[in-house]
Amino acid sequence: MNTVVRTEDRLATERFWSWFSHLPRGRRPVRGTGAPADTRSGANDPARPAVHASPPEAHAAPAAHPHQLLARIHVFVERHLDDPRLSPAMIARAHNISDRSLYRLFQDESVTVSQLIHRRRLERCRDDLADPGNRDRPIHAIAARWGFGAAAHFTRAFRAAYGLSPREYRHRYAPCPPSEA
Repeated sequence: MNTVVRTEDRLATERFWSWFSHLPRGRRPVRGTGAPADTRSGANDPARPAVHASPPEAHAAPAAHPHQLLARIHVFVERHLDDPRLSPAMIARAHNISDRSLYRLFQDESVTVSQLIHRRRLERCRDDLADPGNRDRPIHAIAARWGFGAAAHFTRAFRAAYGLSPREYRHRYAPCPPSEA
């Protein structure tokens, strides 16, 4: 029975510190309420609503097995590819694990977590460039849609991955429809 209590106490402590680490500097929980207080301004009113909220994914139950957690991370990456802020740190926070634990999960994978993000974004861009329905959409808009902020960086990365510039790829795989005469 003591082992169960200790495990529950440990889990509660880990959840608290995980939540606590998400608070901005200068914020500490108000004693007895669990609500954050702004220690910089002295506004320690427990009735005052919390300014900082944890992301909903942060409250997800921990995976029973590393393979389950890895699968959830892959789903998370797919759902957030269009977010330019997607990063290993964001993924780790969303799954209540440390950056180091995230990297450890990918240790036996063929790619790192950063490479996974980069590769999947390039694949999504490639798919959009080959889609005739996106023919009128500018290449830089497709790149931005999938999280690439700089067009030059996207062009270099795309050429390195596929051996063609995005424009050449689009011309080859999504040719213009024949004009009606």
